[in-house]
Amino acid sequence: MKKTFAIIIILGLFALGVSAQVPSKPFNIYAGGGLTITSSPQIFKDRYKLGYHFSSGLGIKAAPFTQIIGKVEYHSIARDWQDIRTLDNISDNSISGGTRQIWMFGLDARLGVNAPMSPIKPFIIGGIGLAYLSETDIATTLPPSQIPFQPYESQTKVYLNVGGGLDFKAGPILTMFVEGRYLNIQQDGDNLILIPISLGIKF
Repeated sequence: MKKTFAIIIILGLFALGVSAQVPSKPFNIYAGGGLTITSSPQIFKDRYKLGYHFSSGLGIKAAPFTQIIGKVEYHSIARDWQDIRTLDNISDNSISGGTRQIWMFGLDARLGVNAPMSPIKPFIIGGIGLAYLSETDIATTLPPSQIPFQPYESQTKVYLNVGGGLDFKAGPILTMFVEGRYLNIQQDGDNLILIPISLGIKF
């Protein structure tokens, strides 16, 4: 929890330091998606493929050039059965399933800069929320005693994320953005570390 409070304090200090000029639009709608890179723990990185994600959110102005975004995000990360067969000497080619699915519900602080004439604007983002983790069923003809791991038990855990990106003006009301984040999801055992890379729009 010390990391959580440290992130909140840093975001708050940054918000106080931005220009006092207030943007005219009080809210934005966000939508995006992209790739989910597995980072840690190593056993998860070895046994799962590159994933993907989608997200949407509503940002409300909280301070000059600062928004609080309520968001919903979904990640899907499939097992890499080809590598698992090699690692665990599984001969059954029909084995499938076991895709990790993550639903996230949380709040982010998004902090921009005072550069009204610039078509490209940097931002930083960070927040906290709850993640519901589950896996699809594994389909196989192997007896349970020959499957080298136990079925995953669904759980709801706290997550933290922090990152940044760039906004690109794409029209009078439309802005595109690219964003990278460090996502830490607490779970039973080692925390799950993911790196989501997103492309999206806000309007």
